[in-house]
Amino acid sequence: MPVLIWIADDTQNCVFFNAPWLMFTGRPLEREIGFGWAEGVHPDDYDGCIGIAAAAFDERAPFEREYRLRRYDGVYRLLRDTGVPRFKNGSPSHFEGYIGSCVDITDAHSMAEAYKVMEQRLLDSQKIESLGVLVSGIAHDFNNLLAGLIGNAELLEMEVGGNIKAQHTAHTIEQISRSGVQMVRQLLDYVKSKPVTMNSIDLNATIQDTLGLLNISVDALTTLDVQTDGALPIIADPTQIQQILINLVINAADAIGAKRGRIVVETQRAATSPTLRRLFQTPLRDPAYALLAVTDNGVGISDEVRENIFRPFYTTKPHGHGLGLASVAQIVARHQGNMRIESAHGCGTRFEILFPLHNA
Repeated sequence: MPVLIWIADDTQNCVFFNAPWLMFTGRPLEREIGFGWAEGVHPDDYDGCIGIAAAAFDERAPFEREYRLRRYDGVYRLLRDTGVPRFKNGSPSHFEGYIGSCVDITDAHSMAEAYKVMEQRLLDSQKIESLGVLVSGIAHDFNNLLAGLIGNAELLEMEVGGNIKAQHTAHTIEQISRSGVQMVRQLLDYVKSKPVTMNSIDLNATIQDTLGLLNISVDALTTLDVQTDGALPIIADPTQIQQILINLVINAADAIGAKRGRIVVETQRAATSPTLRRLFQTPLRDPAYALLAVTDNGVGISDEVRENIFRPFYTTKPHGHGLGLASVAQIVARHQGNMRIESAHGCGTRFEILFPLHNA
């Protein structure tokens, strides 16, 4: 790997660049000398790059910096630049400037980042494996408890007769218990990667069937607005589609909190187009898709959170488990779907999911 060498005088002006540097940038020496070389520094790195060198010059101290420099082909490469002060005859009182050397660390940096990702995935998989043992041990007993609760709620609903309020309460208990059964199944599906049952279903009909559970998932101050139109046939497991809806609505409700808010669940047919491919940043291969969107006017998602939001066990909530959105991402992948997020901190969030339309 060629080493790029530069020399600067005592005023910080660069007076020399070796041949590998000039070959790297593709620019002649007369364009690089002085501060001309800095024209190739990435705009986001410029201030830090110049600032580190300036501070070192004031102290006459060695320095190291990393910045992206534009190569001859227009591609920015990450360089590690080490500079050391030059003194005439080794005398600290006769400062002559700096000499520096740069190496391209782009590939090494990418490998290090990939290693970090793989290491985190390994840790997550170990957590999931441990969680699987724990969940498998308690799921049977918990499902038995829920089954007993459902059975008693059904009996209560029959016994209260014409008492509409009591019937409604018993029915709500039954629905919440059934939701608990589904959540246990969701957790088991996640940790065991159980095969799903895929059939042709109507996405909109599945949403309508889930409305009861969605309504009890949001605060009384939050309006849940469902907008569907026409049939949208997809190949899917209806229970897992319901899990997506419930998790996204609960996530939206948490983002709104205990204030007035609005959650919109909407669907529509989306024909494949260059615009759609650009939005989802993926080569969509089916001619048309069913678009499911869940939008809220909550606190929004920061860039840092967005980078990690689908990672298992990652959560920003004090009592969260970090599996809800990870489960959503896994289910979408199982259904050959695509997902994107629109959000900014303080401006709400919109999750969009594409499912291939059946017989489109």
